[in-house]
Amino acid sequence: MTKSKEPTNPPAQDMPKTCFVITPIGDSNSTIRRSTDGLLEAVIKPVLRSQSYEVAVAHEIAESGSITKQVIEHLLSDDLVIANLTGTNPNVMYELAVRHAKRMPVVQLAEEGTRLPFDISDERTVFYSNDMLGVEELKKKLSKAVKTTVESKEPPDNPIFRAISATTIKLTVDASTMEAYLISQVESLNTQMSFLVDQTRSKRPYGSDLRAEKIRSEIAKLEEQLPFMVTDNDYNNLKHRIQTMKYDIERHEL
Repeated sequence: MTKSKEPTNPPAQDMPKTCFVITPIGDSNSTIRRSTDGLLEAVIKPVLRSQSYEVAVAHEIAESGSITKQVIEHLLSDDLVIANLTGTNPNVMYELAVRHAKRMPVVQLAEEGTRLPFDISDERTVFYSNDMLGVEELKKKLSKAVKTTVESKEPPDNPIFRAISATTIKLTVDASTMEAYLISQVESLNTQMSFLVDQTRSKRPYGSDLRAEKIRSEIAKLEEQLPFMVTDNDYNNLKHRIQTMKYDIERHEL
């Protein structure tokens, strides 16, 4: 008597990659809905499908049940999220925060002219022009952004993670240690700034743009950590030094 073969789960490499798109939706036939559907059909879906992603978006989910529950499940489990921040829609911002809390890959998009809220204005965002040429430009930029995001060896960074990390540090080390840590970070940035200034004055700008961008990123992280980690007096002192460095970057046009 032969034993029947038990079903086996498909190998991991055969499992499709999943991407959920956070986007303003609007009423049927509204300008917002037409813009969203146009962006989805002309750019987002073709680009992601070319990289073997299954794409889901809230207003196209056909399964019965709570749409809110289904959206949150996608935000917490999908391999990738594309967030269209055009119009800074409140639902979009809420869903982006849920994804940030999970600390999983996100690519942010926004139409040119969108003024992003302060909390996420420093996060990398792909801006696009809403015209026919913009479609072709965005395809290339989005494809590159997706690959860069998912292939990064570092876990995704975002404002929620940085705030949690700063609070955790504050709870686990004493005040003098926190102050020493921040001062060392500021001193390190000052050293890097001096190197950049020297390069500019000597007309040796090789790599300056990338180094300046890294300094801007580190400064932004320090600014977020300060309120959680130091006293008011230390905060004012360190904040002044950070503002001076930001001014130096702009003054030397690095």
